[in-house]
Amino acid sequence: YERGVEYCKRKDWDHAIEDFTKAEEASEAALHEIVCENLMNTYFQRGIERYNRRDYGKALEDAQELLKRDVKYPFGYFLRGLVKLETGDVRGWKEDKKMYYQLRGEKEPKWYNFIIEDISKFFAGVFRRSQC
Repeated sequence: YERGVEYCKRKDWDHAIEDFTKAEEASEAALHEIVCENLMNTYFQRGIERYNRRDYGKALEDAQELLKRDVKYPFGYFLRGLVKLETGDVRGWKEDKKMYYQLRGEKEPKWYNFIIEDISKFFAGVFRRSQC
């Protein structure tokens, strides 16, 4: 954009138009990324609230929507794993827990205090990041 303005000052209209077009495309791409990130955060936060209210079916729907939109989104596995554990699907929870750690590039704990330690660490980080 800035360079386009400079081209305008020099009355180099062709280069100005070219740079303004590039700036528009870059802005649209950045806006799309922001909208997608906000949408993912919305599904996740709503899913957590539904989980907290013990509405596991709706929380699972949000987790599934997250994973449908991005199969490599670790928090989709995190949320789905919580629901699976709460509803008695221990095998499913273990699989989702494994994917969560794998996608985050972290070593999976060999002990089961994941629910106690990791959730508290996770929520502390999420709520710090999500505050405006």
